[in-house]
This record gives sequence, structure tokens and C-alpha cells, in this order.
Amino acid sequence: GDQRAWKEYSRWKENWLAGRDLDKGPEGGETFNDVQKRFVPFIENLVRENLETGSEFVLIGHGETYLFGLPFVLNNMNYDFILSRGFGNTQMVTAGLRGDKLVCLIWGEEVLTEKIEPFNPPIHPERES
Repeated sequence: GDQRAWKEYSRWKENWLAGRDLDKGPEGGETFNDVQKRFVPFIENLVRENLETGSEFVLIGHGETYLFGLPFVLNNMNYDFILSRGFGNTQMVTAGLRGDKLVCLIWGEEVLTEKIEPFNPPIHPERES
């Protein structure tokens, strides 16, 4: 891969995880807040619209979209957990409702039995009404 591009990617990832430059992004790419404004309402609407049917879904996306989005929609997920395990190519995450909370049940091949501290983000995207 292009060494300069990987270095820039690492810089954006580090900044966003630290809560910096959330309205800025790589040239021609999305910002952290762009990802949030797209991902979080999509998942919330998907759950709300299918709450009573018990429907199951397969979502296919990029690992970084999930890194920066899942802690905002899965009640038992946080950055430390995701970063410590990674998100490999073709890896699956299984989530389900527990009461009224969407939680991660399986990460890759790991069935989650331990309690993960919920993510209380110091940052949250502005929501349009």
C-alpha cells in the first residue's frame, strides 16, 4: 500500500478516537461526524422499523465505519474493546435486543459472556430534528 496514505489514515483515526477534528477528514473522504450522521440514524431506524417482526439482518460495511459507529448504537460496546480485538476482513458482529437496548452478542467468533463497560462518548454527533 501507499505508505503516505496509511500514515494519513493513522493520523485521522488517532485524532477521531481522541475526539479531535471530528468535522475534518481525509481529502475526498468522510469526516467522523459524516459517518455518525449516516450510520447512527440508519441503525436506529432499522431497529425501530423491525422491532416487532424479529427480523434478522446482515450489514456489510467497512471496519472503520463500524469502529466509529458501533459504540454509539451497541449499548455494551466501547473503543477499547473494538481496538483490542480488531475488525478483520469478512468478520461478523452479531447484535440483538436485550430489553430495549441493542447489544453486541458475538464479536467474530467470540461469544460475549463478560460485561463490557458501556460506551459513554464524550462526543456525540449533532442530530438533525
